[in-house]
Amino acid sequence: AWRRAGAHRRRGRAPRPREAGERAYPPRAMSSRLLEAALWGDAPTFSAELSAAAARWPHHRAPPLKALANDVDADGKTALHHCCSARMGGAGAGGWFGVLAACLRAIDEEGGSGAARPSPIITHQDRKAGSALWYAAANRINDDPAEASEAQQFAACAALLAFGADATAANYHGQTPRQAHADGHNRPDLLALLADAERVGGAAAAAAAV
Repeated sequence: AWRRAGAHRRRGRAPRPREAGERAYPPRAMSSRLLEAALWGDAPTFSAELSAAAARWPHHRAPPLKALANDVDADGKTALHHCCSARMGGAGAGGWFGVLAACLRAIDEEGGSGAARPSPIITHQDRKAGSALWYAAANRINDDPAEASEAQQFAACAALLAFGADATAANYHGQTPRQAHADGHNRPDLLALLADAERVGGAAAAAAAV
């Protein structure tokens, strides 16, 4: 009974106040430090954790890729899902875009960047059938209005399309990435890119947009 009471008090404890400038994010249990770094958009920590995770697969032909594929949370989200959905850490290589770049480098190094045979990490859908492209195109989960960071949204979607992401893959509500974007930010350039990707394929649309 004492243990149950103690657990109840711990569960009822008020959350600590956020520091000035600290980003808000719904609390969730991360299954690894790799996923946590991806969620918070901490690119330096993510790169270090990816190297450490890859070291646990020394005999695999693609250790970083194995680490990315192996670290999946209870919702079916990979590190790529988390950095694309939360989009935290600010603009530039040190934030979420840097995490995305690290993921794509690992895929590219193992020859998984072709649109004809995209890496399963690019095409993977979580338990709600959301792909990394779907989350990158949709509204942020995070509520911090960091416009400099959000300006990277177009480049992120173009990069995922170039790596073989499917613009026609809908989530379990039947929403494609373009429809998810239209419900939120509704940036004309990104809507046009996603519409082209649905029509001619992601790689061709991305190449035309660059």
